[in-house]
Amino acid sequence: MNETFINQPITAAIIDDEEAARFNIKDALRTHKHWHIVGEADNGRDALSIINDTQPDVVFLDIQMPFQNGVSLAKQLLKNRHQPIIVFVTAYDAYAVQAFELYALDYILKPFDNPRFEATIERVESLLAQPEQEQALKQHYNGYAKQDFLKRLVLRSAGSIRVINIDDIIWFSSESNYVAIHHKDGTHLHRVSLSFLEQHLDPDIFVRTHRTAIVRLEQCREIKVLTENRSIITLANGDQVGLSKAYKDVLITRLEYEK
Repeated sequence: MNETFINQPITAAIIDDEEAARFNIKDALRTHKHWHIVGEADNGRDALSIINDTQPDVVFLDIQMPFQNGVSLAKQLLKNRHQPIIVFVTAYDAYAVQAFELYALDYILKPFDNPRFEATIERVESLLAQPEQEQALKQHYNGYAKQDFLKRLVLRSAGSIRVINIDDIIWFSSESNYVAIHHKDGTHLHRVSLSFLEQHLDPDIFVRTHRTAIVRLEQCREIKVLTENRSIITLANGDQVGLSKAYKDVLITRLEYEK
């Protein structure tokens, strides 16, 4: 443990809809006398108010919660004047990559053991012991909060240039070396990868549903389960899009809890 910071008080908030999960975190922190829990919440809606009121150094944040999930809440926290260190605590590993894209310091998979939790505590204390590292993390936070996402796509072909506004796009599908852009005026091919689009589209608006598809979240109307590994999404315009097992839980959680 980092001795240069071990005797300084560190404040923390615990946000998790399961009482047992909150207890486990509190219990794990009992041996760290310089850590002080300043707030708890069991849903994303109340969490923001508690965090703004108490301004903790660290937030232990669950992901699947009522009213607002942890990923959406983390995005809001990145835009606050006070930006706590975020540690995701989740039972679902598929969120891990998204967590680090939000520049969370760490994530812990439930159920966690003491060595794993202690490793996170050490990372937090090491960061707070070095102001230049903490400042670097804050700059990463600010970079995400100010990130500009694609506003339009420009399609060039022989004799014409077509501009498609992102606001008009319903979904994207992979078509060999191209991506089919399904928008309000029809479908056009664009020589770009889905991976590139996924990195540059606003994740609050679009969601990956399959290795071959990205959809506008608000366009989803129905999910039909076909097999254990495959489902179909029906969109508002009647189009049907594949939904694979790897993306299913993430999509359903976002549809249930994101406003």
